[in-house]
Amino acid sequence: MLLLGRKDNRIRLRAEDPDDLWHLEKVIRPGDLVTARTTRKVVFESGASERKPVTVTLRVERVAYRPSTNSLKILGVIVSGKPEEYVQAGEHHSIDVSPGSELSVEKDVWKKHDLDRLKEAQEKKQLVHVVTLDDREAYVHTIRPFGLSERAHFTFPSGKYYPEKAKEKYSELLEVLKRLDGLLVIAGPGFWPEDLYKRMKEDDPDTAKRARIVSSNDIGARGVSEVIKSEEFQKIVQNARAAKEVRAVEEFTAALAKDNAVYGIGKIEEALDYGAIEKLIITDSLFMSKREEIEPLLDKAEQTRAEVLIISHENPESEKVSAFGGIVGILRFKYE
Repeated sequence: MLLLGRKDNRIRLRAEDPDDLWHLEKVIRPGDLVTARTTRKVVFESGASERKPVTVTLRVERVAYRPSTNSLKILGVIVSGKPEEYVQAGEHHSIDVSPGSELSVEKDVWKKHDLDRLKEAQEKKQLVHVVTLDDREAYVHTIRPFGLSERAHFTFPSGKYYPEKAKEKYSELLEVLKRLDGLLVIAGPGFWPEDLYKRMKEDDPDTAKRARIVSSNDIGARGVSEVIKSEEFQKIVQNARAAKEVRAVEEFTAALAKDNAVYGIGKIEEALDYGAIEKLIITDSLFMSKREEIEPLLDKAEQTRAEVLIISHENPESEKVSAFGGIVGILRFKYE
C-alpha cells in the first residue's frame, strides 16, 4: 500500500498488490466516502450508449474483496462526480479497485486500528512460501495475510520407472519455486525435504540460498499449519501475519487454562471497562457482521492500550476463536 497524502480525515492511497485489497476491505465501511476513477454507462438521445471515464465520490454501502479476480468492489450512492453531465448524484454505482488503483477514503473519524492496518499494509514484508512433500505428492503454498494460497500441486509417480519420472517431476517443482520471490520453507515427513533441497542446490544454487528446512509430519494445508506453529518457523519468519495469529490464539488457549482469559462480547466489554485486557482477538467474520457493536469495544481497547488483532477467517486458527463467540481477550490482571 502506498500512502499518497492526507488532508484532515481524507487519505489518498494506491493499492499495490492483492494483499492491499484485503486490508482495504477491513478499513472501508458503510458511510465512508470513497473517491476514485471509474467508468459509467451513458445513454444518448439516439438510444446509443457508451461507457465514459468519470471520477466519482460514493457514500459506501457495501465492500467485497474477491480473491478469485484480485479485485475489491465498492458499492454505494453517488455524492458527486466529474464530468457532471455523466454523473447523477443519488444514483447507485460501484467502483472496482485492483492492484495499481488509486483512491481516496474519507471518514468522520479514523480509528487507531484502521490506521494501524494501513501502516501494516505499507510495510513490505517478505513473501513466505511453504513447500510440503512426501514420496507421493508435493504442495506449494504462499502465506498471505488472509490465509494460505495454494500455488501448485504435484503427484509423483511410483513403481518401476520412479527414479527417472521423479527427477522429471522435481524439475517441474523447481521451476515453480524459481519463479517465486521470497523465502522458501521446505517441510514434510522422512528425508524428502532434504532430498528436494539437495537437488535444488545442484540445479539452482541461487534458489537454494532462499530455502530453509523445517520438520513436519504432514503435507498440504495441514502440513503448513504444523509448520507455522513450529518454533523453527517462528525463528525464521517473525513478521508473518499468519504466524502472529497462530501465536495469539495459542497465547489465549494457555491463558484460558490458567483462568486468565475472557470471551464473548459481554465479558469482553466488562473486562475492558476495568482496563484488564492486554490483548483482544476478534475474527474478521464477527467484525464485519457486527461492526456497530464491535467498534465501541475497539475504542475502549484503544483507550486502555490493549493490543487488538483481527484474525482472518481464512486462517484455520480462527475456528478456535469462533468457538468462543468470535471475540476473546487475554487479561493483564484479574479483576473479580
